[in-house]
Amino acid sequence: MSQPCFQSGIRLADHTTFRLGGAARAFCEARTAREVVEGVWKAESMGMGWYVIGHGSNILASDDGYNGTVISFKDSTSPALNRDGTVTVSGGYSLRELIEFCACKGLAGLENFSGIPGTVGGAIAGNAGAYGSSMGEMVGSILLLDRNGNMRKAEGPSLSFTYRSSSIRERGEVVLDATIALRRGDAAEIRALMQKRLSDRRAKHPDPATVATAGSFFKNPTLGDGTRVAAGRLLEQAGCKDLRVGGARPWHTHANIIVTEGPSSASEVMELAKIMSEKVGRVHGIELATEVVYLE
Repeated sequence: MSQPCFQSGIRLADHTTFRLGGAARAFCEARTAREVVEGVWKAESMGMGWYVIGHGSNILASDDGYNGTVISFKDSTSPALNRDGTVTVSGGYSLRELIEFCACKGLAGLENFSGIPGTVGGAIAGNAGAYGSSMGEMVGSILLLDRNGNMRKAEGPSLSFTYRSSSIRERGEVVLDATIALRRGDAAEIRALMQKRLSDRRAKHPDPATVATAGSFFKNPTLGDGTRVAAGRLLEQAGCKDLRVGGARPWHTHANIIVTEGPSSASEVMELAKIMSEKVGRVHGIELATEVVYLE
């Protein structure tokens, strides 16, 4: 078995779309599921905690870094199209590239996720959703790595998918690969819906390739009657849109997206998020929960 290359002094700011965060105690790049497992086993043998990231698009890393091993899982292996029309894909594969792969094969179902950054594993664990669709609805069998470094197979219905969460995320497990159930569709219609979703997203959301952000910061809360309300609307009504702490501020077209400009820090983002949450609590009597993961 090969030994993963652990590096020290690697800043998490260089591996997250927020572009913030200090150094991890150790950092390891994994290009396959096997390399993820080997990295976890090595971290365990050294008595270190570990955390697996993909593109770092839903993470705010502490200014003090992470006192453990961060494993960056990015797998470029092309998905496999199965005879039953399902697609088996690595957890480290780009979600955007998976959507493009399916469009080329005439497979429909992922169009609503167009423009969402990150890897397939992160999207599944966090049950990413948009326009009424959620990843958990499409997951069939899945290969997971648990917190003890053991691999296990599971079926989608057993993974307790809820709004922006799942038992995978709650247990801190890692998606090594997954089978996604799709349906045959018209290629032109698939492309048209992809472009519509991309246009909608570009009009409201900053591009994480050019703007430092992790996307929506808070989850949309559920009211007492079961109605889910947009956190962005609550934040705007509470007067949060013009707030600023250092280089951190809400995006001008979407109050639930925090961005940074110029020199900034994770502590400034956290302070801004605290102020925003408290204002919503005072105005609406609603407690907001964060969607972005704080890694410390």
